[in-house]
Amino acid sequence: MKYGLADILKDALDAHDVHHNPKKILDDISPDIANIKPGFSIYSINCIMFHLNYWQDVYIDMLTNKEVGYDGDPSVISWPNEEERGKLKFQQLLERFYKGLEKMKELIDKVDYHETVPSWGDASKLKLIIIVFQHNSYHLSQIYTIKKHLMK
Repeated sequence: MKYGLADILKDALDAHDVHHNPKKILDDISPDIANIKPGFSIYSINCIMFHLNYWQDVYIDMLTNKEVGYDGDPSVISWPNEEERGKLKFQQLLERFYKGLEKMKELIDKVDYHETVPSWGDASKLKLIIIVFQHNSYHLSQIYTIKKHLMK
């Protein structure tokens, strides 16, 4: 049985006991569906995947002690602009997301949870890892809702 904090944190990335496993939400989405922006949503699935990957990359950089700077407002640059939206490839976004999840799991085994992340207001690395779960859960729920609407 798993009891250690690292095991619990890695389980949370895979959504054990919290929400749907990302693979159950994402693996059956077709590239055509991923490009559609339904009327009730501001973004398509591809746009949300772009956003998830942007922040996952930032969180990984922070957890590996890389200096994180932004070339603009993160709430704007973390979403694809109109030109980028037409070029998004779901399979590439999906593979990048899954690779990022695996990297996060590796980091969970290595990082000092109490060490602070200066570029995130001196929050602890543990807090940053928990933010990843929350962020993923929120946006994966959006994707699930869009998917269910478009695939009915």
